[in-house]
Amino acid sequence: MTLTGYCPRCGAQRSDMGPHCPSCGQDLRIGASPPPPFASSPVQSAPLVATAPFQQPGGAVDCPDGPHPNFVRKVSAVYTEGVGRTSMAGGTYSVGFNGSGDSIGAVSMSGVSQTALSARLAPPPEPVYESPWTGGWFLLMVLCLGFWVLCWIPIGAIIIYRWLVGKTRRDAVARRHPLWEPAMARWQQAYYCAKCDGVFIPGLVGLVSARDAQGSLFSYNAAA
Repeated sequence: MTLTGYCPRCGAQRSDMGPHCPSCGQDLRIGASPPPPFASSPVQSAPLVATAPFQQPGGAVDCPDGPHPNFVRKVSAVYTEGVGRTSMAGGTYSVGFNGSGDSIGAVSMSGVSQTALSARLAPPPEPVYESPWTGGWFLLMVLCLGFWVLCWIPIGAIIIYRWLVGKTRRDAVARRHPLWEPAMARWQQAYYCAKCDGVFIPGLVGLVSARDAQGSLFSYNAAA
């Protein structure tokens, strides 16, 4: 009787205690009948863990003057798709007729294009504070400092005037920013119906003409 080192059927290490595999019972003696094929692979893979189903969004939004299900889109999406940026670059070559020779150069151009509908559906502008100390006012103040003895009165007047301007602008921004936030929230919730050329907020505001959306629905003083 001769024993093999590993079972030819399951690959388990042989046992010195007997002629059979301790794992699958295969006869390990030379001349024994070949092992029958496994009905299935002895290696069992780990079971797949079910994941949570994908949560579909809520019901589709339709035009209050509809049904127009294929024409309704979010205002923010219509606005973004209507704005494009273009850039071009290339070389130039010209031949002079007065004996000056050839001229070779390069040119590049870039710009932004926007559809009329995208412009009508633009979001309400956020109020931005502009510093009163930029531009020519700062240069004027520096020149006046060089002639302090002669110009101390204009310097004082400029400082006081620009301080008042800055305070007025800061107060204006502070008053308008709380109005801009709900206006921006309405713009983000609004939908556009291409069939009616109108804007609406589901369950909140009925259909408003896209031409009047900025002056009414998206304005700072629009009713919620």
